Amino acid sequence: LGKSDHYIECRTDSQSLFNAVYFIKSVKEIGFRIDIAILKEMICKHETEKIGWVNGSQQTADCLTKKGCSSANILKIIRNNEL
Repeated sequence: LGKSDHYIECRTDSQSLFNAVYFIKSVKEIGFRIDIAILKEMICKHETEKIGWVNGSQQTADCLTKKGCSSANILKIIRNNEL
């Protein structure tokens, strides 16, 4: 992305992912290690400032991946262009 006024804001409801990015030095699962490496690289490249943890009930992306989840939060974000 390079330097700009825009960056990706990352949020997760996975406490283990959040902890792995900031606190845990080694993770056993190879797929998980790849995800963590990508997130850490994004932080180093200033593509995102941080990885934030949110309660599962506040996860706006759930409606994109899970049946029966409300899309009200993500629609509000899209309409207002802000989190």
